[in-house]
Amino acid sequence: MAKKGTSKRKRRVRFSIILFVLVLATVLAGYFIYDYLQGVLSPLSEEEVSPKLVRIPEGADAGEIAELLEEEGLIRSAWAFRLWAKLKRLDDNLQAGSYALSPSMSTQQIIGVISTGQVHTKRFTIPEGTRLMGIGEILEREGICTTLEFERALKDVKLPAGLPAEANESLEGYLFPDTYLVSEETTAEEIVAMMVGRFLELWREELSDAAEDSGMSMHQIVTLASIIEKEALLDEERALVSAVFHNRLDRGMRLESCATVLYAVDKTDERITIQDLKVDHPYNTYKYNKLPPGPICSPGLKSLIASVAPADVDYLFFISCGDGSHHFSKSYVEHEQLRLEKER
Repeated sequence: MAKKGTSKRKRRVRFSIILFVLVLATVLAGYFIYDYLQGVLSPLSEEEVSPKLVRIPEGADAGEIAELLEEEGLIRSAWAFRLWAKLKRLDDNLQAGSYALSPSMSTQQIIGVISTGQVHTKRFTIPEGTRLMGIGEILEREGICTTLEFERALKDVKLPAGLPAEANESLEGYLFPDTYLVSEETTAEEIVAMMVGRFLELWREELSDAAEDSGMSMHQIVTLASIIEKEALLDEERALVSAVFHNRLDRGMRLESCATVLYAVDKTDERITIQDLKVDHPYNTYKYNKLPPGPICSPGLKSLIASVAPADVDYLFFISCGDGSHHFSKSYVEHEQLRLEKER
């Protein structure tokens, strides 16, 4: 009996030793595998922080993306990329697009960026008062799209509901001036639609009720706002300039806006000449006593609001003081006196 007990104890000891060795081997193997994996997942270069723009094509799987990133010198191991993406169940979440990635990023960070679709974006700003073609020039200068692509987009874009019929002829005034973020894949058509959408969004939020009360159409409001945008440099004068134009329209007077003449003769900020004032053009408000056919630029929200909410004043004239501000007057006599004093 003693021998059998001793034999059982020996077997249990041997089993315990074997089990211990196996567990230890597993732990050590796991440690070394983890340590190795952390090494191949680590940044390729801590010093090389400059991002590289990489485009992940549509339909590319985790393996193809891994090979691309390894070829671009952004990760140490395509195998490690695939393994980590698989372990984290992100291999089916990797998204197409252009990404700004750096060799200083770890593989885990790169997978995080691609799996959450943090595509590289470009920022562009359209200042208030920019003309339609000026918008195209800004987009080309910022590397967003060419002016030719922009011009085509103006003709080809599918416009959302809510714009007046006149906008089908020209979108001048309906591309809202703002700061936008777009990806590398954003098309010129999408940019135009985005800017028009921003205009309609603000119209619904800020202007629709006032517009209805004003008795003016959307096109008339945007047209007048565009003139206010060009004439009023100071925010506190927008409602006053609006009042002058409203009062003149109500009396059947010509608006006599230099900004509309510049638009008619296709000039930007140059001084107008006597010949410019004589040009027979529907945008020459020195010749025709009504609003021009359409906007002359993209007005900002403050000018749009001023267009439907003029100041309650009797002013009919204004003249520049030379510092961005204006003198306002109720009579032509007062206006002429101010003009003569300025010319002295």
